[in-house]
Amino acid sequence: MISLKGTDDYPTPVSTFSILTYNCLASNLAEAQYFPKTNPAYLDFSYRSKLFERELQSFNADIVCLQEMHKDDLRRWLNPFLSQLGYGEGIFAERGGDKAKDGVVIFFKRDKFKLINQHRLGYFDSAQAQFPKEKTLATYNAALFCLLQIQNSKTSTSDKKEEQIWICTTHLNWNHSLPATQLFQIRTLFSELSRLNKETHDSPFVIVGDFNSKPDSIVHDYIKNGVLTDTADYYSKVREVYLPLFNDDPTKTTKYLTEPHTYKKALESAYNDSTFLMPFTTRIVDHFCGTIDYIYYQRDRIRPRQLLNALYNDGEQAKRDDFTLPNEQHPSDHLPLMAEFVLLPSSSTNDNIRTTTTTVLFIRHIIIMKAVRKVDINLLKSMPLPNWDDDTSKASRGKLLIIGGSRRLPGAIILAARAALRIGCGTVRAAVPESIAVPMGVAVPELMIIPLPETSHGTIAASAASKLLKEQMKACVAVVLGPGIDEDKETEKAIHELLAKTPLPMVVDAQALFAYDVKQKPIAPRILTPHEDEFKALTNGKEVDMTAPESDANEFAQQSNAILVLKGQNTFIATPEGSIFKNEAGSRALGTAGSGDTLAGIIGGLLAQGMQPTAAAVWGVYFHAVAGETVSKEVGHDGAMASDFIDRLPTIQRRLREETDNSDGK
Repeated sequence: MISLKGTDDYPTPVSTFSILTYNCLASNLAEAQYFPKTNPAYLDFSYRSKLFERELQSFNADIVCLQEMHKDDLRRWLNPFLSQLGYGEGIFAERGGDKAKDGVVIFFKRDKFKLINQHRLGYFDSAQAQFPKEKTLATYNAALFCLLQIQNSKTSTSDKKEEQIWICTTHLNWNHSLPATQLFQIRTLFSELSRLNKETHDSPFVIVGDFNSKPDSIVHDYIKNGVLTDTADYYSKVREVYLPLFNDDPTKTTKYLTEPHTYKKALESAYNDSTFLMPFTTRIVDHFCGTIDYIYYQRDRIRPRQLLNALYNDGEQAKRDDFTLPNEQHPSDHLPLMAEFVLLPSSSTNDNIRTTTTTVLFIRHIIIMKAVRKVDINLLKSMPLPNWDDDTSKASRGKLLIIGGSRRLPGAIILAARAALRIGCGTVRAAVPESIAVPMGVAVPELMIIPLPETSHGTIAASAASKLLKEQMKACVAVVLGPGIDEDKETEKAIHELLAKTPLPMVVDAQALFAYDVKQKPIAPRILTPHEDEFKALTNGKEVDMTAPESDANEFAQQSNAILVLKGQNTFIATPEGSIFKNEAGSRALGTAGSGDTLAGIIGGLLAQGMQPTAAAVWGVYFHAVAGETVSKEVGHDGAMASDFIDRLPTIQRRLREETDNSDGK
């Protein structure tokens, strides 16, 4: 969950409660013709239901709102299952029509709530009653309202209505080409909100569901502004539908369309610009990837405290042939949203309170994860190494900047730099504290040395960051940050600035990992290379089973939007897109000082040669592992040094190029 700051300023709440919304994909709609990219085995309800059970049990929300729930599955499966978890029988509202067997449903914990009232709103019936001649407005969709009484509230009050909340879940029409239909449905919903609010003396609302509408749509304009303006892009298209319904009278049509809704309470999306800054997605199918599911709350009485983290949307997932929903790990074409709210007393609300994102708490929940792929020759064949002609210049073979080193740890950056050169990088620049610049140049004469301002302890000074950003980034293709950096508060400032502002692909290793901000969206690809203890620090002390860390690695990669190389006896590479790779090659000889610096240099060298970040990480891990195996065979497991691995990289690369059909040039 994402915790929100500002919640300490809230008045003493009446209660807290969590609510989950989830379009679970009706079993009669989970067919191969609708989801051609999905393995048919993952569409089978017996398979999907087990994933749903795992998710719902993990979320443990106080209130569960589902859309597209098939009524037979509700009766035979979900009601009995959730009853075991402490929920009452689901309140169900069928979508309507002869063919549709699904609808929306609300569950709530028996020990926390009591049902006071329930009400179904059928959009088809409403359209038939108001505009019987316009068939496009009459679609089978529904909303469900439940008035809940909170049990065991945190404040004592004689007015039990203070402890009542309306929960509404809805599923609007799916056809984005019919904005007039979606407008009719959201107008009808708000009319009902107004009526129920008055009847129950201002009991507040939480409204959730599948709105089938993107954030810039007619639906959310209406919710946000309370009115449809005649300057909106879609206004003319909507007007064409409604004009005949008012006998082609433009005045009456305009009056109807621009009439403000009567529900006067301000609604706000839980996932808004203040609480959730990165773009995210709730549905991925075919070539669509975007947000169409929402949680709205009445902000005069209800405020969010925590949000379930959502899948980052980089705009690329929908273009990938191998990325789709449902899949092996996720049972629906939608992703769930969840919020924890506080219910405030009506007498002490303060509309000036604001909440903003502060800390990501890594909890275990189901996110996208593809099947784990073994790193082997067949996989590497799909990720070709760069090929060079005989006349290729050193400048064309990559320019890498390595930032690190300190007076106490000068050797680490030497190992990283030599590894980058040995893997074929054309030029390597080493940015180091000025006191070790000359010895560094003597040790590795092939390097270009960048002396940096340093602290009294011989570490990189804070002012070095601006120097590097200004003078070096335009001349390089990739960066490695971390090898040999020593602990120092001033150095940490430089690392923070470089992590935030470096516009190039970057390998983040060693001490730089401790300064990495997992909440901040990187401006360029980042590859993080922690071992177990460093990964524990990145996840706020989370204990990880290193014999089977796939789920934790996958979750971290998606939440941090970085490629993770989790080093161990088996090394796992996880990507923000949900791919995960397992490397089983290697030997115990790799467990020696400087081995991690060598790996960072190899990956950085491949990045600088133009390889895609995932391919560079996978190949880098494999090169490193095979180097360990080679040294074990030639020298032995014990007594091997990191420099032994580096010296064998050219020979290993030549052999692996032959095995993977990668040309080695002319």
